[in-house]
Amino acid sequence: MPSFAPRNSPTKKSQILDYKIFEFLECLKKKCSNEKLVIKAENVKIAKLNLLKARLASTKSFSTEDKTKEQIQLNKKVQTQIIKWESITFSEIEKYCRKSN
Repeated sequence: MPSFAPRNSPTKKSQILDYKIFEFLECLKKKCSNEKLVIKAENVKIAKLNLLKARLASTKSFSTEDKTKEQIQLNKKVQTQIIKWESITFSEIEKYCRKSN
């Protein structure tokens, strides 16, 4: 039996996303090369997608009968965000990172 309670939210994924945003903003401040900035932006994108997928997995119920309207709406919202983040550009990632900090 574990000595801690299991998490109900993707806490670790959100911490990773915060750190990736921090790394990207620091790279912007230091005026790193374009290649490095693109890599850091891609890392932010991957971390955000992982967070959204974890949220989607945490909202899924085991049977389809247990789903409420709120869960269905939340699933649709997360899925549209996933689609948006799969095709996001560098400038949009930069705006997101500046806004989130």
